[in-house]
Amino acid sequence: MLYWVLGMTLLALSFVRPEYFLAFVVFSSLFILLTLRKLIRSGQWRPIGLRLLLYGGLALFLLALLGIPTSSGNRSWWAFASHYALRWSWQHPTNLDPWSDYQQITNSVFGDVNTISAALQANPGAFLYNTFENINGYFENTASILAGSLKDYSPALRDLNPTANSILRLLQLGLLILAIVQIIRNRQVWIRQIDFRTLRRLLILLCFVELAVIPATFIIFPRYHYLIIHAVLLCILLAYLYSHAMRDSRWNLNWWQAGLIGLLIVLLTPSLAKGWCVGNACLFARQSLPDRPNLETIQLIRSLSLDPPIKLLAFDIEYPIYLGDYYERVDPTRKAVGFLQFIQQNQVNLIVLDQELS
Repeated sequence: MLYWVLGMTLLALSFVRPEYFLAFVVFSSLFILLTLRKLIRSGQWRPIGLRLLLYGGLALFLLALLGIPTSSGNRSWWAFASHYALRWSWQHPTNLDPWSDYQQITNSVFGDVNTISAALQANPGAFLYNTFENINGYFENTASILAGSLKDYSPALRDLNPTANSILRLLQLGLLILAIVQIIRNRQVWIRQIDFRTLRRLLILLCFVELAVIPATFIIFPRYHYLIIHAVLLCILLAYLYSHAMRDSRWNLNWWQAGLIGLLIVLLTPSLAKGWCVGNACLFARQSLPDRPNLETIQLIRSLSLDPPIKLLAFDIEYPIYLGDYYERVDPTRKAVGFLQFIQQNQVNLIVLDQELS
């Protein structure tokens, strides 16, 4: 049942992050083959066969209803090209915007190509150099997440006292190092006591997540939203090993000791909206609320009460998700003609002008 749920989870994830579809296909192939082998050996056709039919039927139903996750246009090329252009712009000072002018940048390196495989064939050196940089970033960003150094990406943490931030970061890093050292030192203890069936399941889950994460991060870019799931699973695996490495009379906690440690963990966990708070009591509160230009734009568009259908020209933000089906976003990066002609061809009747689009 656990592996059945894992397969459906990978499929559901792939509709949000298409890179997980590869993990789903590989997992489902192995799951079906192993289940068929078990079915033939045991002869229990009814329970095992029914479970297999339900798994395949639900997967086919979701694919028929929602479509193949990887068939949504040339999304993989757009992801590769825009992130390649981003790294290229770091290394080559330019006035080009990597998010909107990525095709111009990639054309200068790979020529007139529009697939990842064609880019590899056109300029293997540049492609492999970019892959090497991504591999380096994969390990750096994973370590960054595990060490809790998300300061640059969290407005709540930027508003806090720098000294308090540094102390907290060192404390988190110290706890992580201490846990790893204890696992290595007490490996004979947890090897004797651990439930290897549970450990095997955790490792299988991690392997199939990595099957999605590694190609996306190595080829495209080691973005934090690619890495966060695998970093969480690494923390779970580390906690599981540590819990068995510390199975000693000195470490057997009663309920109030466990509650105290749980409270400490809650206190060390920041709220990105308020700061370090428990309820209304804040140890370090945010100095100011962040600007919310996207929310303000959505509220302004709603207040206009425009007649549908509305073709909305906007950069990057999928406003129709929040505004409803009467709105359709026109992507400005697809413009291959003059501005006025582009507006007329796409029947644009609303433009969201921001820094990127201007």
